[in-house]
Amino acid sequence: MLFGSRSMRVRLGLQEMTMTVFSRTVLFRCFVAFVFLISANLAVAEDAPETVEDLAGHRLVVEGPFSERVLRIDGRKVHENAFIFIQHRGSIDGVDFVVGTSSAGGNACEGAPFVVSAPPEDDVKFEGPIDSCAFMNVTIEEDRVVFAADPLPDRESERWEWTPASGLRQIASEAFTADNAKGWDDVTPDGVTHPGDLMGFGGLTDAIEDLLGSDRQSFAELIVGIGSGTFENGYFVGSACPKFICLEAGAFIAANPADQTLYLAWKPEGEKIIVRPAVTEWPKPARLALRDWAAQWP
Repeated sequence: MLFGSRSMRVRLGLQEMTMTVFSRTVLFRCFVAFVFLISANLAVAEDAPETVEDLAGHRLVVEGPFSERVLRIDGRKVHENAFIFIQHRGSIDGVDFVVGTSSAGGNACEGAPFVVSAPPEDDVKFEGPIDSCAFMNVTIEEDRVVFAADPLPDRESERWEWTPASGLRQIASEAFTADNAKGWDDVTPDGVTHPGDLMGFGGLTDAIEDLLGSDRQSFAELIVGIGSGTFENGYFVGSACPKFICLEAGAFIAANPADQTLYLAWKPEGEKIIVRPAVTEWPKPARLALRDWAAQWP
């Protein structure tokens, strides 16, 4: 009986193991099938043509495999890039138009806007893409389309406009101005999402200018790059670096809203770290955070 019991337990164990393997196999096959179906659907969606059927009698099609898109107007290829999207359609002074973006992919540049317009009794026109890496806000006004990048602490806004009469052209830029409604009371977890934000707080402008002087532009170019920040021991601590030289340059900021003090550091490419004020004047929490940030350049 004991042997029989063991035999039954062994057989039962094999059955359980077989069922487990079978179940896992079925689940795996179902998962593979599910992934295949999802991938197939995505491929269809990504490769599907994007069409504007009637732009004053003209037909626009964006087609081709994902990352190798082509824009055709009435069957004629006018533009190609990794990604092409049609985003807006309108009419100004009787001229129908569409606005799209074109991108080579990657994170180096945002999609650059272009305009396709169809003047009555004239050839359809393709203008652009705009020669810029900045993200462009698109505003369709009564008599024009405006493309504008937000001004940043290190640069003025790039601005372009399209009109039926003048086409696509660059127009006067707008200077960056700090928001005087923001100050030390806004240096909170909800008020600051990036270290470069502090450059736009009007209530901190004097303190920043006093620390940086003629080095303001150099610091601003670094602190508005790829970055993040957090609150530690009552301080906002953040750092950022330029997109293309993130391993060679960067900037650091520590701000104490309680006593309204700032501590700044930056490393230009190929140079040593610069600190303001002198590191001997930094309180311990800010000094420790600075040490951690600077450790990437031993």
